[in-house]
Amino acid sequence: MVSTPSPGPQCPGYRATASYTEGVKRLVIGWTAVVAAVVALWIGGVSWLNQTVYSPASTVEDYLGALEAGDTGLAVAIAGLPKIPPVAPDAAEVPSEIVISGIQQVDESVVLVQADYELAGEAERTVFTLRQAPSIWGLFHQWTFDRSPTATVRASVDGLDRMTLNGLTLPGNTDTSTEVLVPGVYSVEAASQWLEAPSYTTTLDEPGSEWEIDLEVAPTDALLQETSDAISEYLVECASRQVLKPSSCPFGVTVVDRLWDLPVWTIDSLPALSLVESPVSDTWLVRALDGEVSVSVTLQSLFDGSLRPYTESVTFSLTGEVTGLDSSSPALRID
Repeated sequence: MVSTPSPGPQCPGYRATASYTEGVKRLVIGWTAVVAAVVALWIGGVSWLNQTVYSPASTVEDYLGALEAGDTGLAVAIAGLPKIPPVAPDAAEVPSEIVISGIQQVDESVVLVQADYELAGEAERTVFTLRQAPSIWGLFHQWTFDRSPTATVRASVDGLDRMTLNGLTLPGNTDTSTEVLVPGVYSVEAASQWLEAPSYTTTLDEPGSEWEIDLEVAPTDALLQETSDAISEYLVECASRQVLKPSSCPFGVTVVDRLWDLPVWTIDSLPALSLVESPVSDTWLVRALDGEVSVSVTLQSLFDGSLRPYTESVTFSLTGEVTGLDSSSPALRID
């Protein structure tokens, strides 16, 4: 019978070595899991930031928020414009209740962002076009306005040498092109002491749009009064002449009998005045129609020498022009 030899004594360090190896393995696996979790969390954080803070929607919200706060400089910086436009939107009318209502991917790097908001008491909507720019550190997205959030105002006014766009003085008598931020409310005005144009206000909310306006001037009440006073003074001087046909005056009469005394003129009603713009620069045409005067005189008959009172009413009109509207004292010339 063969006996099985009993195992010899084991090495004291064998069990310890095995336990150490297993512990190292568990430690490595644990740290790997931690690192993987951290990396996953970090990647998720980057992704979350790119979908929120660094998203195209956030860029549009920041831009509109700057306009809402009246910070034109910040809005220009976000829009990536090279300089601040000379005309700011109306500070009393700013976008509010801003909501990003839609995003559409055009291609890999271009998106459309639709924003709804209130402006000047009306619900408005603007679609912005943004393009993805090189990422920050290769991680965080950047978005720029592919179409600049600006519009163009083209304005002119005949008869005046200046006008204003939201308070900024611009040259008149020529087409003036001005770049402005959108969305915004803009007003064009033109006026002097003697001429004025109706003011126009509009909301510009479409990037790349144009607002073209040609202001038409009209006489101010001051010019009409000044001209009326000058015509009245002229007619009073004409009526003061005790002749039947005052020289260089728009009225007169002819009689066949002899004058016994000097005629007396009375202005019964002044003519209705209107001013019409002339093709000639700085000149307005005068039209004064349907005035009425009357003359009273005693006539002696050529037939029998008898005397009789004579009265006649005369309707008249006159024309002329007003010049010097760039001065403090316009000049009236009667034809």
